[in-house]
Amino acid sequence: MVDDAIVVIENIERLMVEKGLGARAAAREGMKEVAGAVVAISIVLVAVFVPVALFPGTTGIIYRQFALTIAASVGLSTVCALTLTPALSALLLKHHSGQKWILFRKVDQVLDWTKRVYGGMLRRLLGHPIAVLLVFVAFLGATVALFRVVPTGFIPDDDQGYFIISVQGPEGMPLVRTEKVIEEVEEIVRAQPEARVVFVLVGSALGNNGPNLAQVWVNLQPWEQRKGEEHSVAAILPSGRAAVPRHAAGHRRLLRAQ
Repeated sequence: MVDDAIVVIENIERLMVEKGLGARAAAREGMKEVAGAVVAISIVLVAVFVPVALFPGTTGIIYRQFALTIAASVGLSTVCALTLTPALSALLLKHHSGQKWILFRKVDQVLDWTKRVYGGMLRRLLGHPIAVLLVFVAFLGATVALFRVVPTGFIPDDDQGYFIISVQGPEGMPLVRTEKVIEEVEEIVRAQPEARVVFVLVGSALGNNGPNLAQVWVNLQPWEQRKGEEHSVAAILPSGRAAVPRHAAGHRRLLRAQ
């Protein structure tokens, strides 16, 4: 809420010190210099956070309120920085009188040195616009490459060496029928060369108990024996889903990797 106001006040105070302007004149001149930058910063922040509120699934639920709060705060901050802050600065800011405390003088010296170094660097960079543009393009290319390599999910899939199949049939489904479905699913799983140990539990799944529920724990071969993406959990699950018989697939509610 106060970031934009700080930018405005600092610029007004700078003009009062460097040019000897009064508070009212410095506020008028300072707003001409930074008003566009304040609006641009706010637009960029809103453009970043508002799309986050539109994310689907778990990510959207977790970040929606946070994103909307930040976007609303930025909007209020912009309004205050463009209206209330310069008005109060014109009324309240005064020229400094007397000697500053030594600690404040040292801080001012460090800030002045940083400003000189940064200004000199900017002047040198502005003298080589082609080189700056090439560096910018290189950073864009690196961003695209990282976007393709880094997992984009809220909780990226991880091959932990096992997965669980949970089966849930319709209400009233007898245990005998559930066992038949599980036998078919178990046969498909054991046919996968990556499967090492298969453990079946009939009558319980998804934290509930019932004759229409079952779970299959599948422990996979060690990672050194499953080299290559085609032998990972992410590759095994789709092939397993495709192999489940039509009538068994109708009873399967969840097939997920953990």
